[in-house]
Amino acid sequence: MLLVGTQSACKEAPKEKKSADTSVVATPIAPEAFIKEFYAAYLAANLKMPIDYKQVDAIVDASCTPSLITHLDTAGMDFDPFLNAQDVFDAWQSHIQVKAHDSMPMCYWVQLDDPQNSNASAIILVQLKQQGNEWKIDKLLE
Repeated sequence: MLLVGTQSACKEAPKEKKSADTSVVATPIAPEAFIKEFYAAYLAANLKMPIDYKQVDAIVDASCTPSLITHLDTAGMDFDPFLNAQDVFDAWQSHIQVKAHDSMPMCYWVQLDDPQNSNASAIILVQLKQQGNEWKIDKLLE
């Protein structure tokens, strides 16, 4: 399993941004919905033949923090850290499950399944960070 960061990092509660009138800046989308949208777009780009690497990079750049992008650019991994796998399966597009971690705020389990192939599943633990009124993937923990 890939550990990018430490699990203790997830224990940090999200920092609320306040505007000049001290009201909390609301995010326009729930964290689970953001993650699902990211994975739907990311899988679609990776399933194109040939893979659309420019589109994949654009999705990652728009959805991740600069520190995660820098880490991924220099890590030299032989697998896809967002999928915790080397292969991508078509069935994953319609079987994306996102669940908040029970004890680690801002951390979410992402499970990708293929009901026809029990060996084709992936589980990833992602940590989000709020930047302005947007969510960003900050760390990939498992």
